[in-house]
This record gives sequence, structure tokens and C-alpha cells, in this order.
Amino acid sequence: MPIGKETGAPGQERAAASPHPASPAADARPDAAAGSPLRVAAMSGLLTGLGYGFVQMSVSALLKPIALDLSLSRSSVSAAISIGALLQGAVALFAGYAADRLNARGVVIAGTIVMAIGLLAMSSIEGPVGLYLVWGVLVAGGASCAFTVVMDRAVLLHSDDRRGISLAVRFTAVAVTTTLQMPVIVLLIETVGWRATCVIWAVLMLLTLPAAAFLFTARPREVGGSLLALSQSATLREAVRSPFYWALAFAYMATTGAASGVTVHAVAMLTDRGWSAMAAGSIVGALVLLSIPSRLVTGHFSDRQPARRLPRFLAAVLIVESVCFLADAGLQTGASLFVLLFAKGIATGVPTVLIVVIAITSFGKDSVGAIQGSLLFLIVPGTMAGPFLAGLAFDRTGSYASAIAFFGVVILLAGAILLFVRPLPVRHPADLREGAPGHG
Repeated sequence: MPIGKETGAPGQERAAASPHPASPAADARPDAAAGSPLRVAAMSGLLTGLGYGFVQMSVSALLKPIALDLSLSRSSVSAAISIGALLQGAVALFAGYAADRLNARGVVIAGTIVMAIGLLAMSSIEGPVGLYLVWGVLVAGGASCAFTVVMDRAVLLHSDDRRGISLAVRFTAVAVTTTLQMPVIVLLIETVGWRATCVIWAVLMLLTLPAAAFLFTARPREVGGSLLALSQSATLREAVRSPFYWALAFAYMATTGAASGVTVHAVAMLTDRGWSAMAAGSIVGALVLLSIPSRLVTGHFSDRQPARRLPRFLAAVLIVESVCFLADAGLQTGASLFVLLFAKGIATGVPTVLIVVIAITSFGKDSVGAIQGSLLFLIVPGTMAGPFLAGLAFDRTGSYASAIAFFGVVILLAGAILLFVRPLPVRHPADLREGAPGHG
């Protein structure tokens, strides 16, 4: 049964919101066992790593051979990547809304098929227009539809008081899968060429469809006494009226934009300050792995804290991160940059988990797909502007210091706003009509 579909007799949903824990018998249903939270989280992470991870990471290996084969400049190939980044945000917004209102399994299967069709079409493109349409629209759009917000939503709806650790397991599985498959992608490109590599990955994506169907067959767990069950769910329209929504969106955009800008230029920054190219590459690769333990620790921590403390914790992380950015902007040494990258590696994992958990504890579960999709849409300007601003700063001044300082100020501002803006209770009209608890 697709996730998000209500089942059972009238009043069952209200019974699930009872302050009493769900009975063991309810969790003993075969479909509930098939959808145990950590299993759903791990499987969704594996699928996302194979799909969305390929789109995000393979471009670094595909860029040069595509440019040479099609006689294009690297900036022309990069334009297709930028088109894909823009479209991914818009598609995430649509996919989240569709998963909330229609059929989550259908959204994932459709997105996977579109991505596979795009990869098959990549084998026959001959010019920039084909590249923009196929990679920028079909491949990137299909991956965003299938593997971003809809998968996050699946994990959240199958989790109760372990939603934080479940998200951490999901994002850890994404990171591990993406990291391990990168050498395979490079080997395939060197052995059979980039066109055949795209065909092979298209076949692989089609082979994952049964796993996606299994993932979305399981019924979400019925939760009693948790925020997931008791939250006063808001629609997307109601959420955007809350100042806290925009504070959260700004924090998300600030941290992802800064991370994107530093990540793209990290090796160049290190070599500019005296590190060898080999050492710089090793450092960047190792620091990426820091996001894994930080996600797991954050997930464990968020499950054991009152919801009201989570925005403050996120604010504290952002403020510490901003101090590292500003310190490096002033010192400009190899050691200060290493500290900055170390802090960024840790901080990258923390917001990934916290922001999703904060969104559902603040706005409820009924429109979690649309709300999470809208947040992903709003970070697109940051992820696109970060690398550009860093490159522009270096071209104009011969140093990344001004860009790093700018990133630090923006992150500091985002953290400060979160300290002073509080989530407001949002009432869902349907809950008011039904006389749900908490709306007296």
C-alpha cells in the first residue's frame, strides 16, 4: 500500500493520536514488520545513493570526456549541470506535494523510469541542446523526483521516536553508497566510455524498481504519544505564513550554499596555501566522511531532546561554523583552512538531519512532503551561488578570503535568527473541524 494513504475505519487516525502507546499487536502486522524504520532508512539510502548520488557525483568524472567527445567547452557542459540543479529544486517541490496527495510509490517509480530513459538517451546525444535537455531535464529531474523528498518522507512516516536516527541511517547509507560507487563509475568510463557507462547505469536503475516497490508497500507505523502522531499538521500554505519556516529555509540555504562553495574550491584552496595536490585530495576525501559520524550522533541526540531545543542546537552549530569561517578569512593559513574544512565536514552532516526533524516536529506529518520539497527548492539559489561567488572572489582578488568571510557572516546571521524566532503552533482546518486534541 502506498505511503500516505489513510486506511481503516473512520476515527482510526484519531485513535492513533492517543496518548497511550500503540499495542504490540499493531506493530506485529506483516506489513509493519516489512517497513521497520531502520530497514526503510537503509534501503532508501541505498536507492538514493545509486540514483541521486550518481547524478551528483558522476558529473566530475563525466565532465571532461563529454566535453572532448562533443567538442564543447567545460563551461558548456557545466551549464547542463546548472540546469539540472535548477530543475531539481522545482521537481522536489512537485514530488513532495504529489507524494502527500497522490501515490508516493508511483512518484518514485515514475522518477526512476524517467531517469533511466534519460541515461539511455545520453548514449546518442550529439550536441549541447541534447545534453541540456537529456541530462538537465530527464536525468536530473527524474533523480530528484524519485530520490529526494519522497524518500525522506518515507523514512519519517515509518519512524516514531527514532526519526532522528532513522534519518541519520538514511543519509549515512547515501554517503557510503555514493563514495563506494565513484571508483566504479571512473573505471567504467575508462573501460567502456561515458556513453556505455550511462547505459549500464540506466539498466541498474531499472533493476532497482522492485526494491522501490517493496519499500513503498509497507504501511507506516501507527504511533502513539509521539510528536509524529500528536503534531498539529500544517499545510504548505500555513507553514509559509510562519516566520519560523523562513528562518529554517534561510538557515538551510546559508549552510548548503557555503558548503557548496567551499567543497567545489577546497582542493584549490589547500594547494594555494602550500598543501600538495595529493595531500589536498586526500584531506578533502577524508573530511567528507566526517559527515557520517556527525549525522549518526545528531540523529541519536535529536531523538532524546524536546522538540523546542532542536532549533537552538542547530543555531549553536551554525554559529560555531561561522566562527571557523571568519577565523580562516582573517588568518588565511594552511592550518586555519584545515580547521575550517574539518568544521564544515562535521557541520554538513548536522543540518541534513536536524532540519528535516525540525520541519516535521514544527509543522506535522500531513504535508511533510510538500514542506520538505519547498525547503529543497529554496536552497537552490545558495547551492548555485556558493561556487560562483567563491570563484568570482578569487578571480577579482587572487584570494578566497572575501568569499569565506561572506559565507561566515551569512551563516552567523542564520544562526542568530534561529535563536530569536520560535515555531508557532499551526492549526490545521481539518483538525479544527474534527475537534482534534490540542485545538480546544
